[in-house]
Amino acid sequence: MAHILVVEDDLIDLMFLEEAFQGGDISVEIESAGNGREALDKLHSGYRPDIIISDLKMPTMDGKAMLKEIKANDHLKVIPTIILSTSQDDHDIRDCYMSHANAYLSKPSTLDGYSRLATRIQEFWCEEAKIAS
Repeated sequence: MAHILVVEDDLIDLMFLEEAFQGGDISVEIESAGNGREALDKLHSGYRPDIIISDLKMPTMDGKAMLKEIKANDHLKVIPTIILSTSQDDHDIRDCYMSHANAYLSKPSTLDGYSRLATRIQEFWCEEAKIAS
């Protein structure tokens, strides 16, 4: 079973992601957080997902700030962290990779798009990639 932390403030996008991952071939347990601060609180309390998927622009603490804090922490930086955003701004993309994001992906606009994205994430991050524990 794969454990995924989804950091997303938009409940519709969260619902699409949850539905897309539940329809895949791999059993997935999704934990959610509404912003980066909430996600970090979960991580600092001992929760260790296999993958973190985070929106970029959120209130309280955005995805960039959360990413920087995760990748600066020796216990958390090994968790693959994927930014999922509507932003196509080169500055946003570059900042995320400079902060050691493992991938920067565009948010789909349909449930079918989310299903394809979830399948690709599961195939690569849950089946092919070797993840440190």
